Parts: sequence; structure tokens; C-alpha cells
Amino acid sequence: MTDKLVPGDHPHQDQPNWTPEEQEELDRIQAEADAQTEALVAYVEECRRDGKRPTDTELAKLLGHSRKEVRDMRELSNLPKEFLDLCFKTDLVHSRGMITQLARLSRYLATGKISHLVERECCPHCGGTLRARHRVPREMLELWDALVDYEEKSSL
Repeated sequence: MTDKLVPGDHPHQDQPNWTPEEQEELDRIQAEADAQTEALVAYVEECRRDGKRPTDTELAKLLGHSRKEVRDMRELSNLPKEFLDLCFKTDLVHSRGMITQLARLSRYLATGKISHLVERECCPHCGGTLRARHRVPREMLELWDALVDYEEKSSL
């Protein structure tokens, strides 16, 4: 039963690779996404018309995310586009947690507080550092340093 197949020929080619039920489900999901986008655009236009800033609560509800995630996404706008592009190209951003870490880096750059990058656990008796945990991956910090060095060298 090992007949050689002609290129383009397949033993199951008479069977579709989808069913009408699957297509209906995909259409329903697309319709929900379109309705969500329309509601978001309408809300932003209303805020612009009224001269007020969109609230994180309302944006979170329309986007289907938490207020913290919306705040973190807003923080990303403070980072240079080149850096974000590098993070996505080098696959540093592969989960929702990475968005939070990028937001922490953004807050550190804005405030200069090291507490955004490192979480310290202190001794209750002497106050000395027992443990320090990185809240931003070292690879991300190294990428940031490399970008800053590159920009400094290219501006000379």
C-alpha cells in the first residue's frame, strides 16, 4: 500500500480540512472582535470630543484586560520604539509577564528608583539585605544598555 503519490495528489484530498461548524465559530469570534474594536473606537472618539482622558477602568473593560495590564501598556509608550522592536525581534517579549517587566523598566527610567528593577528582602533585625530578586530580566537590561551604547556611538 505504499503507492507513490504524484505531486499535488493526496489520499484524503476529497475530504475538506474544515467543517461548516468550525467556520461558524470563526465567524462568531471575528464578529465579537469587530464589535469590541468598534466600541473601543467609539469610546476614544467620545473622550476626544469631550476633551477628557480615557480612564484605565473603561479601557480595561473594553479591551478585556485588567486595569494593571492597561496601565502597564500605557507605560510602554515611554520606551523608545527601537527598543521595543528589538525586544520583540529577539523574542524577549513572549508572555504577559514580559509586558509588566517592560513597564517596570520604563518606570525605572522615568524615576531612577532601583526598586523598580530589584526587589530586596531585608532582615527584620538588622535591616541588611537577605535576598535580591531581579524584577526585570538581565537580558532585557543588557539589550537596553547595548541600544544606549549604540545610540551614543552613532551620535558622535
